[in-house]
Amino acid sequence: MRLGRLVLLLSLAAGPAGAQSTDAPRRPPPPARSYIESVLAREPVALRFSDTPLADVVRTLQDNVWINVVLAPEVDRGLPITFQAERRPLGPCLDELLRPHGLSYSVWCEVVLIHPQGGPPPPEPPGTLTGNLQAYSVQHAVVPFPDALTSLADLSGVRYELTPEAVRRAHRATVTLRVRNLPLHHVVTLLSHQVGLRWSLDDGAVWFHVEGEDVAAVRQGVVQEQADARVTVLFEGTPLVEAAATLQALTGVTVRIASGVARDLPVTLQVAEATLAEALDLLARDHGVAWRREGTSVVLILP
Repeated sequence: MRLGRLVLLLSLAAGPAGAQSTDAPRRPPPPARSYIESVLAREPVALRFSDTPLADVVRTLQDNVWINVVLAPEVDRGLPITFQAERRPLGPCLDELLRPHGLSYSVWCEVVLIHPQGGPPPPEPPGTLTGNLQAYSVQHAVVPFPDALTSLADLSGVRYELTPEAVRRAHRATVTLRVRNLPLHHVVTLLSHQVGLRWSLDDGAVWFHVEGEDVAAVRQGVVQEQADARVTVLFEGTPLVEAAATLQALTGVTVRIASGVARDLPVTLQVAEATLAEALDLLARDHGVAWRREGTSVVLILP
């Protein structure tokens, strides 16, 4: 898994949902809207910034106040901020700090989101999303969006899919996000918002899509297109990881190898104009492995 410049910090939970590591430090629970609003109204802060990039201002606030502050993707992270306050409530300070730059803030997805004036964030997700952990803390510093999803999938045990249009839009997209102790659905929403996408649950997976897409119809179309694809390959002692990559390149189907399956297993296989399922059936029969479909992906597993 390629993480690039990615660091993931786990807080509150280091085991299955509902369990808490005895070694983990005790921390307050993830802040709810009422708590954030209370901090904004009552928390006195002392701020001194002189031509400080807005991203550094945000980091300073997060390090000194127990709330998450996030910049909307369209906000200039390098915007120079000059501001000074002594023991004044955080909310009025933020108003005064942001207003001259055409910015405002909203409490959204359990964070304080800084965004352009007149450009409030979209509605919060209507439901909850649970994963392997109780809460998630992440630090992304200009990380490719697919890498962030791969890491979150490993942590949460949740499958993430993208519609073809979402893939095109997110192909070169990066995310810059620093949050701590948030429910999974809020982390997913903040990540999708960074690249201009939405998400919804379908077929047991979180699907990222553009606004207005019929995800179920798109998924059915993708699966049918994959079923219609034909492959012609000749493997002679080819490592399994290379064979899987070749099948993926020919069909467009993500072919993953589960833990426990030898990635260097030598594969010998010859098929012509076969479906992916036919090719995988032959590979599994002759090499002591099995395979299963997970959404629009295929996973090679132990039998």
